[in-house]
Amino acid sequence: MARRDPSSGPATLEMLCGAFAAATGYSLKWVADVEKSGPSEDSAPQGDTAGWPVAVETDHGMACGELQMDVRGREPSLPDQTDVVALASLLAGLVSQLSEARSALRSSTAELASQAATNVQIKRSGPLGDRIESMLKGAVMSLDCAAAGMYLLDEETTELQLRATWGLSRNRLALSPRPLEGANADLEAMLGHAVVLTSNALFDLWNVPEEDFGAAVCVPISTASSVLGTLWIFDHEPREFEERETNLLEILAGHLSVELERETLLRRNR
Repeated sequence: MARRDPSSGPATLEMLCGAFAAATGYSLKWVADVEKSGPSEDSAPQGDTAGWPVAVETDHGMACGELQMDVRGREPSLPDQTDVVALASLLAGLVSQLSEARSALRSSTAELASQAATNVQIKRSGPLGDRIESMLKGAVMSLDCAAAGMYLLDEETTELQLRATWGLSRNRLALSPRPLEGANADLEAMLGHAVVLTSNALFDLWNVPEEDFGAAVCVPISTASSVLGTLWIFDHEPREFEERETNLLEILAGHLSVELERETLLRRNR
């Protein structure tokens, strides 16, 4: 089973709320599905709670909610309520700012991905990041897998950078690129051969980019004239992949290259 990245959205809030309670003695929790209206500078307690609307960037998109603090003091030794409310308000603002930064990172990495592609003219249908992420999600759901990632070559074709993902922590997009040298599975895929790893026994040998999974498949993302990168799909447990499943991934990789080419042409014509 893959380990959860502790810096992803929900886990971060759980840790933050726990640390807040341990430090102040006041309970703090995040409640989902509360309409976002922006953090209030002066949230006066309403009954037993005070609340600050926030938007949280999770692995699967932005979620609106509210940080709520129980303002009832249970012990004489607890800090002054006014100071604690002010601290909680500041934390809510920081959570929203961090979430917005993560969302901007996802958009910028998808836009950077289009710079690696060449030419195809198709009418634009929506933001590049949303289209690619939707395709990755479709592949994961169709094959009953856990996650997918699109890794693209840099201009010098010496490194591979994760540019889009579904099911992996968005923080992975901010990691340094992987050297192409030694990326054995990616290199083999770029030669036109799908690499199917039915268990993690050979993950180290093939230099799989995500270690905490039980099986993986790597296929090339390429056009008629150039190789753009690789598409990886991961599952939590060891499993077999049928030929039709790898064929489906190769078709998806072809669609990804078309999307990248389309975005590049549109960018040039602006």
